[in-house]
Amino acid sequence: MTFDEHIKTIKYVFPKTIPIMAGFTFIGLAYGIYMESLGFGPGSGCIGTQLNCFW
Repeated sequence: MTFDEHIKTIKYVFPKTIPIMAGFTFIGLAYGIYMESLGFGPGSGCIGTQLNCFW
């Protein structure tokens, strides 16, 4: 594929991914607020999630 075909593909696909990205953003924000309400600091949910994925 040429560079122009890659750009054309990205322009076609990106708008279709926006609803999915918005959903994950909302879920991530809700999870962060929940972790904060349990007394965890900002970012600790991300670290815990990463450790669970790799162990």
